[in-house]
Amino acid sequence: MIIIKSPEEIEKLREGGKRLARLIADVSGLAKPGVSALELDLFIQDKIKELVLYSISEDYFEARRSIGVQVG
Repeated sequence: MIIIKSPEEIEKLREGGKRLARLIADVSGLAKPGVSALELDLFIQDKIKELVLYSISEDYFEARRSIGVQVG
């Protein structure tokens, strides 16, 4: 089934995509050897608040983290 979005819904999706793109651009400069997963997570938590976003992985299995990364 195809769900047709209203112009208002499309604008909300567009704005969310812009905010997410900014978050990804900001964190990509930080992700490098020597930076811990915790440092990345704390940075992303701050950015999520700044950009008024929501992390669906926060509190996932009570991990209390904004990102799901595995080093190795």
